[in-house]
Amino acid sequence: MPLTARTTTGERVCSLMFKNHAELYQKHPKGTLISPYPDCDAPVYIRFRKNCLPHFYHPPFTIKTEYGFTPFSVEHELGKLYLSNNFRQTYRGEKIRYEVPIGNRIVDVVCGMETIQIAGEVQLSPITTDQLDARSADIMAMGFYPIWMLMGQADTKINRAWCAAN
Repeated sequence: MPLTARTTTGERVCSLMFKNHAELYQKHPKGTLISPYPDCDAPVYIRFRKNCLPHFYHPPFTIKTEYGFTPFSVEHELGKLYLSNNFRQTYRGEKIRYEVPIGNRIVDVVCGMETIQIAGEVQLSPITTDQLDARSADIMAMGFYPIWMLMGQADTKINRAWCAAN
């Protein structure tokens, strides 16, 4: 949940500076604020909730990429950042790429080395071990070694056991 947004001119807007929706939208009309992330120009909206900091969000399935609509979550982005940082520390000097098309899949993070290509996948939504098997087989068929990072509803005892065995 980002605390900042951008205007179309690049000005940063902090959610903590506003007491309510009306105050924010008086200064920045609805639909004029966009994601704080430089590679995403999707519109964002503010959310005020009890016992929670005011924050920006974009509605699910509003971000269109060349591969179709994709849900965007801060947790997923943080997972990709964690994987890429881990790859950078472990495999110093290797090229890290995000959202790489591999066969019929888009892999979250790829680390390319001379001897092996690693495909890091962040999974938050529920997934079965059969689905993990199928996705891993697809990735391996394209010459990549899959590494899974299970978070949220995907982080179950059964899925952790599957990861340990594979």
